[in-house]
Amino acid sequence: MTSETDPQDDELKVTLARAFDAAWQPFIAHEGELADTLENRRRLAARIVAAARSGQIEEEALSEAGLIYLRVLAEAARLSARIRDVASPDLAPQADSAKPGVRPGDGYRDVDGAGSLPRRIAAADFIGCGSAALEQYP
Repeated sequence: MTSETDPQDDELKVTLARAFDAAWQPFIAHEGELADTLENRRRLAARIVAAARSGQIEEEALSEAGLIYLRVLAEAARLSARIRDVASPDLAPQADSAKPGVRPGDGYRDVDGAGSLPRRIAAADFIGCGSAALEQYP
């Protein structure tokens, strides 16, 4: 059947359109006119249609689901922008001025605890060696 002969199909389209409008207006009121984009309209429409396909047919529930979805996406975009604005820590190891030549996370430890490194012990020294390898180091 086509939508011209199926009154339920026409009712569903009206319900989806009303749900869209009911979600769109508060979204733009909250986010501002810059959020009034074709991409956001498509996202909202797709979310409402997906909810309807999953069995939700109540206009208010469809509208609420769409509005929540758009607000979450908008907040995620803001958080992403803030993260990009924050200086990220240098991921390369930095030399430790108290222990020349030793970089944090380089796999060595200070065995005598006095701040000097008479011996450097790599974590790789112990891989597959069992407890016997640990006994040779104080």
